[in-house]
Amino acid sequence: MNLSIKKSYEIICTLFYTFAFTIQFFVIKERVDTGEMTWFSSSFRSIMYMTIWTNVILYITFILVTFNKIKPSNQSYFSALMTYITIVATIYHVALSHLWTPTGYLYITDIAFHSVGPILYLIYWIFFTKKSFVSHLDSIKWLVYPAVYTVFFLTVGFLIHKYPYPIYDLDTLPFLTVLRNIGFTLLTYLFFGNLIIIVNNLIGKKTITK
Repeated sequence: MNLSIKKSYEIICTLFYTFAFTIQFFVIKERVDTGEMTWFSSSFRSIMYMTIWTNVILYITFILVTFNKIKPSNQSYFSALMTYITIVATIYHVALSHLWTPTGYLYITDIAFHSVGPILYLIYWIFFTKKSFVSHLDSIKWLVYPAVYTVFFLTVGFLIHKYPYPIYDLDTLPFLTVLRNIGFTLLTYLFFGNLIIIVNNLIGKKTITK
């Protein structure tokens, strides 16, 4: 069976994420083996982070496209994912990476989820998704995902007094400060979303006029 370059790339990305999340399992297990956490608390700690949420969505997406379960013409969906993973990678490398020095399994997942995964998806988005027109109004719809995540981590953080990111920590920051930070975060999503829509539409226009 002859595979297209696109299908081969989708399979490679699916295998990469299978590897990455296998290593993430060992991160969770390592905390349990050392007595640092229970299975529940270690697993729960992992899903508190936007990085994990977004990379899980990318993993599922690559599985679905590999088996032709997502319409290749749904460019709003693929561009939304481009927005999400761009923000995850950018904020991490600009503002968060200096706050810790991961080792062992954590180092592998750090590279996988914050660097390799985003680059793999960037390549996929540029070369293998159909750049059909996307409305700028879609960037507003794309705020549903970060809004749902925000409600999740604020609710959980309020209950267990642990927050995934210091700028949203209601135990140490005034409520209005956290609210302001959330507002800036949503504006960041809007900015990157519209930027990616512009790039998508420009690439699509050039493709059509060729």
